[in-house]
Amino acid sequence: MIGLFKSSPIEPAAAFQSVFESWGIPLTSGLRDLIDRGVAAKWSTSLFTERLRQTPEYRQAFPGIFEKNGTLKMTEAQYVAAKQQYAAYASQAGLNLPAKKLAWLFQHDVTPSEFADRATALSRLKRNPELYSAFRKELIDSGVKPGEVGRKELFKFTMGEGNKAWYDLWQDAVTRNAAVQAGITFKKGKQGYTDLGQGAIERISGLGLSESELTSGFLSLEEQLRKGLPMAMIANVNLRRKDVVRAVFGGKGAGRAREKLERAVTTYEAFSEDRATPNFEEPDETTSAERAQA
Repeated sequence: MIGLFKSSPIEPAAAFQSVFESWGIPLTSGLRDLIDRGVAAKWSTSLFTERLRQTPEYRQAFPGIFEKNGTLKMTEAQYVAAKQQYAAYASQAGLNLPAKKLAWLFQHDVTPSEFADRATALSRLKRNPELYSAFRKELIDSGVKPGEVGRKELFKFTMGEGNKAWYDLWQDAVTRNAAVQAGITFKKGKQGYTDLGQGAIERISGLGLSESELTSGFLSLEEQLRKGLPMAMIANVNLRRKDVVRAVFGGKGAGRAREKLERAVTTYEAFSEDRATPNFEEPDETTSAERAQA
C-alpha cells in the first residue's frame, strides 16, 4: 500500500521539454528531434541543456547571451528578466523596441538601468528637433563624420556605441539646447554680445546642473551679457564673457566677476533710465520784443 503513495518520476522527455519551455522557447520539429535523441541516449538534463544551447532555436531566443569566448554572460533566467525590463522602460519612454534593437542591447552589454536613462533621451531626441540638432552638433564635435549622424544611427549613438563618454556627450547637448532656447548663439572668432564658444558650453556642462537649473541660468546669462558687455566699456569695467559666465553659474573668481558685472549692469540701468526720462521744462512763451527788451 505504501507504494501507491510514491510520486511518479518525471519522464525524461517531459523534463527536457520543460527546460526550453521555461525560457519561452516554443517546441519545434528540431527540438522534438533533440528530445528523442536525448531520451534514446539517456542524456542527463544538464547534458540536454548543453546541447539545447547549440541549437538555432536557442540562438534566436537569446541573441547576445554569449561572450566572445563562448561562455554565458548571464543565465537564461537573468536574460529573460532583463528583456522584460527593457520592454518596460521602452514602453514608459514611448519607444518601439523591435527584436533587432533588443538583441543589439544584449550584444553591446547595455544594462537595463543604462537603457532606462537613454531610452528617455532617445524619446526626447525624436520629439525635439532643437535638442536633436544640439546632440548632432556634439557628435560631430566628438569626431563623428557629419554624413554618419542621421536619425537611422540615432539609436546606436544614444545607446553608447563607439562613445563610452555618452553621459558627457548628452550633458553637453542638453546644455547647448538650453542655451539656444535662452537666446544664446555660438560663434568662433569675433562674437556678438550673446555669443559663446564651445569651451564655455563644456565648462557649464561640467557643473552637473539639472536642466531646469541650466534653463534658468542661461536666461539670466543672456540678459546679463546683453546688458553687461556693452555697458562695461562705458563703466570702464574690464568685463569679459567668461566673467559673466562665472558670475551667473559660479566657479573660481565668481565673486570678483559678480562685482564687475554689477557695476556694468548698474550703469546700464542708469543709462536706460536717463534716456527714458521725459523733459518737463516749461516752454518759453515770451515774445521776441520782450526778450529784446530784457
